[in-house]
Amino acid sequence: MFPRYPFMFVCFMVSTDGSSSCFAFRSSPTFDTQEATNNPNAMIIMKRSDMISIIFITLFVVMIGVSSMLHAQTKTKSELKGDSFYFIYDFGKAISAYETTVLTEEGIRKYAISLKKTGQYEKAETEYATLVNLTNSKAIDDYFEYANLLKINGKYDAYFTWMDNFVRLNPTDLRALSYQKNKAKFNALRQNNATHEVISMDINTAAQDFGTVFYNGNIVFASSRSTGRMIQRTDNWTGQSYLTVFESKVDGDQLKKPRRFNRKLSSSQNDGPVSFAKKGTFMAFTQNNLKDKRSDKIVELQLHFSSLDGKKWSKSTPFAYNNPAYSVGQPCLSEDGKTLYFTSDMPGGVGGTDLYTCFQQTDGSWSKPENLGKEVNTESDEMFPYFVEQSGILYFASDGHMGIGGFDIFSFGANGVENVGAPINSNQDDFAFILNPTTRKGYFSSNRTTGKGLDDVYGFQFKNEVKQEFRIEGVAKSTDNLILDDVVITLMDEKGSILQKTTTRSNQKYSFKVPMDQKFTLIGNKQDYKEGKSTTQTFGQDSVVVCDLVLTQETKKDVAGEVIDVEVIDVKADLAKVIAMKPIYFDFDLYSISATAAIELDKIVAILNKYPTMEIELKSYTDCRGSELYNQYLSEQRASETVGYIRSRITNPNRITGKGFGETNSLNDCVCVDNVLSDCPKSEHQQNRRTEFIVVKK
Repeated sequence: MFPRYPFMFVCFMVSTDGSSSCFAFRSSPTFDTQEATNNPNAMIIMKRSDMISIIFITLFVVMIGVSSMLHAQTKTKSELKGDSFYFIYDFGKAISAYETTVLTEEGIRKYAISLKKTGQYEKAETEYATLVNLTNSKAIDDYFEYANLLKINGKYDAYFTWMDNFVRLNPTDLRALSYQKNKAKFNALRQNNATHEVISMDINTAAQDFGTVFYNGNIVFASSRSTGRMIQRTDNWTGQSYLTVFESKVDGDQLKKPRRFNRKLSSSQNDGPVSFAKKGTFMAFTQNNLKDKRSDKIVELQLHFSSLDGKKWSKSTPFAYNNPAYSVGQPCLSEDGKTLYFTSDMPGGVGGTDLYTCFQQTDGSWSKPENLGKEVNTESDEMFPYFVEQSGILYFASDGHMGIGGFDIFSFGANGVENVGAPINSNQDDFAFILNPTTRKGYFSSNRTTGKGLDDVYGFQFKNEVKQEFRIEGVAKSTDNLILDDVVITLMDEKGSILQKTTTRSNQKYSFKVPMDQKFTLIGNKQDYKEGKSTTQTFGQDSVVVCDLVLTQETKKDVAGEVIDVEVIDVKADLAKVIAMKPIYFDFDLYSISATAAIELDKIVAILNKYPTMEIELKSYTDCRGSELYNQYLSEQRASETVGYIRSRITNPNRITGKGFGETNSLNDCVCVDNVLSDCPKSEHQQNRRTEFIVVKK
């Protein structure tokens, strides 16, 4: 049995220069932890009844002399033994070794980390309380870790006190900035706002069950539950069996008894989590690097891919950026399998583990991984990315952004990083969030104390009775901003089905009541005007979505399809400039083709049809407003829309390709640095929201 209070730290004036030294003794006195917690400037404060113990210990130290006390600054054999277990993530054995000896400051820290890693949060808090009170400690991160443990243990007033100390010592730290920005929201985030109903899954066991993904109507997840193997290998960290991938059928609000997903993809160590794309025919999954022969004895994680050929999964192929020096895992694939998000602790990142993305090239290779940047990643850990394409929102888990527990689940989109709050998040670790945007149901994983095991799977759904009502409204106007009446406005869903119609009246807005979390297309028609078209969506917090329609008056000068003769066109030239085409601008935060843009794109169509061997590379850019990740996504959507428009109107459609470049290659000085927005006028931002048509072949 472990002692209730395994360590007592006592400071003595022992050196000739008057400095103090602190030592850890195995003893039983009780600390007044509440007073120590709330007094950041105090050493550990003990109850009056413990003073006698202090006297005896002091006399003992004096008798053994100053020289023996200095040995406490040198690692003992037991501490070194604990370090060896700590190094290979065998935290249980590391704790056992550390608890038998006097520890150095580094040993105390490793002991505290080991306790935290094994879920012994109260004991970990006690050890970090000692670390932050050591006068010679320079580890500012100890303040952050101590504050987080206070939060996990429900000591919120003390949490604010120590986070304020952390901010004072390190004001530019990303975690400090997140705390200062969101501190006022803390209590609101902890309150269950009743918009979600959280349900524990009956399939949970005493082992680890986590990392759910959707797969052909079923749920696939990773688990350390028994697989029935004759020999069960165990993981050093958890003491559980290695992870295996399982599949469960959905049964109402619950999941049916799981079965192993695919035995042929199983390895001798950890398998999972996984991600699927291309309607379940392409898979990315995490495995240990079984070929790692490095002397550090640490087996890193790697990503692998497999494709479904008929009813069999192909032999896995490794991710090009796997490396035995670091881990790569927790994949999330886009629906078409061409965008990959993942977690890695590769060098050059922002913190411990960061989130990255890369894109599949035309030759099937993956682009160089791109760190998602300091708006998403912090000096701590970000994990388990999940991207919802319909809304353009990335969900992830972090213990660096200000949350209400250990790891919290956050969303990242046009509004930046936002905590999803309770009841999804708790005062423990919550992670691996997934969402079906159509059914508004999803799953996440958590080690909250009400669960069955180390990690459990929870389902959630939005409650219908609190479902928010959305409205799309706007005006129909001409290219010179005159509001038009008698315009027939047609509202269609994402599949093109007509939902509602209305006709605008003099200087009045149109308005439609619509459901949340859907995409819509609006079309405006008026006699003697070209059709106006725009797309919008009701993902997000704003219940009123403004979407104006612009209609262009028919004139002979702007007849679509007019062919402009081009005698000389240089390769690498921008075709738009060669034919003096008006710039293709996009409205802020939108990627739909406007009526004005369609007129100009028809000129490109005419040129390509006149020159059937010409090939074009389209480049789409955004301005810097919004996050880098969202702007990259938006530019890719704009490129896709524009390419699709042209391809549908030319012979040999593959002659035009497109790519989004986000907010890069600005044409002016309107750039945003970190979280500071540019103060440029809208007209200058619009110059950067552009499309180029580069000739790659005549």
